Amino acid sequence: MRYTETDPTSLTDVSMDEAIVDALLDASEREPGPWHVLDVTTDELVQKIVTVLSKSDIYDQLSDLTVDQAQSTLNFLQDLLDIRGLPLSYKRTFLKTSLKLSRVYDCVPKCLKIRDFKKTGDYPFARGHFGDLWRGEVEGTEVAVKQARIFTSDNNIEKVMRKIRREAIIWGQCDHPNVLPFYGIYRDSATSPYCLVSPFMVNGPLHQYLSNNDNPNRQGLALDITSGMNYLHKLFIVHGDLKGDNILITNDRRAVIADFGISFVVGGTIFGTSSSSRKGGTVKWQAPEVLDGSPNSFSADVYSLACVYFEVFDGSIPWSSLTDGAVIMNVSVRKKHPPPPKHLAETKLPDLWWELMMRCWAYKPSDRPTLQDLLESLHETGNTLPPATKWDKSAPARLRDPLDQSKLVIPSDLPPFLNV
Repeated sequence: MRYTETDPTSLTDVSMDEAIVDALLDASEREPGPWHVLDVTTDELVQKIVTVLSKSDIYDQLSDLTVDQAQSTLNFLQDLLDIRGLPLSYKRTFLKTSLKLSRVYDCVPKCLKIRDFKKTGDYPFARGHFGDLWRGEVEGTEVAVKQARIFTSDNNIEKVMRKIRREAIIWGQCDHPNVLPFYGIYRDSATSPYCLVSPFMVNGPLHQYLSNNDNPNRQGLALDITSGMNYLHKLFIVHGDLKGDNILITNDRRAVIADFGISFVVGGTIFGTSSSSRKGGTVKWQAPEVLDGSPNSFSADVYSLACVYFEVFDGSIPWSSLTDGAVIMNVSVRKKHPPPPKHLAETKLPDLWWELMMRCWAYKPSDRPTLQDLLESLHETGNTLPPATKWDKSAPARLRDPLDQSKLVIPSDLPPFLNV
């Protein structure tokens, strides 16, 4: 997945960071009920900090810190973000400030770092275009760790590290039942790249689950995937490599969008790609304009989503009998799309699903529906699911260095303008 941005230090991307934060918080619940503060003193302190961080010259002041002050401030802001029921207006201020600090000083909140990770096995259990997936354990919790493959000859290691740090802060605030949650970051040593840690899904990716189950709820899986992608698009996030391998199945047999920590990072030659990859995607799922060299986009994600629908309702990948070259010829030149999937007739609304797939496969990007359009079309027919189980929000806190809930500790080395 990638954010629609270029150089992470440009003014344009500062604005994009702020737009993403605004969308992220708007997509979450409105003011989330009572604000659980520890005491009146804490309430007053947080309000004073918000006032300071809302001043017009705050970014100038934040750009003039020592590295230690920046790290201490970032740690403190994450502690504030972890307060239950924090008003969204406060959360927005703290999150935008955290992104600014991470961008300028190349640091992440200390509490996002995972403790005592133990790798399981000598080899990754899966390999993607952009990294390797390792199975492991942290504090008795089974996790998956994705490690980027970085080529030092690209001289882009610091750029990758900066983007991963930024991703850790933003992904950590995402909250949707159909999006794989973020547990934290881990690195083997001070010189190795950060790895992104998430829960391990024992049911595996979509194709594995479908092959191991005789009567899966295919329509429910397709709805789950659509809902998760709609949430991401509302946050201005383009996935860029949507396919069955990046859809995982939870213990309660619901689908979640994965590869949400690394694929946004890719761009140019930062990560190694195989011959079947173009601009971070995979040929048999890619839109014709992407095959022709255009960058990934929201409409390209929609095209790929229809290919995932094909996987859900067929059990095999699209264009399974064709080489990548033949796929490019069929999709880009002949303007063809995959045939109807073989299990589609078994669903309650086969005609509707096929109509939606055809619309998503429109050759012109502007002719494709949005994710919101798809959901509305499905919901109009009563095609809904019970809400998926929300993720256990206590899990990340158990694995990281958590906030001491008995009191809010104010660091002694905060910059003077934050000594309120």
